[in-house]
Amino acid sequence: MYTIKTFTYPTDAAVMRSFLDSQGIQTFLNNEINAQVDPLLSNALGGVQLMVPNEQAEMAVNLLRENGFDLGTKVKENKLLTWINKIMSGKVK
Repeated sequence: MYTIKTFTYPTDAAVMRSFLDSQGIQTFLNNEINAQVDPLLSNALGGVQLMVPNEQAEMAVNLLRENGFDLGTKVKENKLLTWINKIMSGKVK
C-alpha cells in the first residue's frame, strides 16, 4: 500500500478519497476510526493516511495532480501493510 497523503482528520480526506473512488482507484484510510473516536490521538498516530494499492499508486498520483489536488510530500510505501497484504493474498508462505 502507498500513502498518497496524510491528513489530521478523516473528513479532510473525504474529497480526495471520493475522487479516487469515482475514478476506479481502491482507497483505504489508515487510522480513520481511531481519529474519529479520539481526534486528539490523530497526530500521535501519524495522522489519517489515504492509501492506495501499490499497482494503482502511479495512476492515482497522476489523476490527482492532473485535477489540481495538492499532494504535498512524495508518495511513500507502507511496508507493513504491503507485507500484510501479501500474507492475506497467499503470496507469502
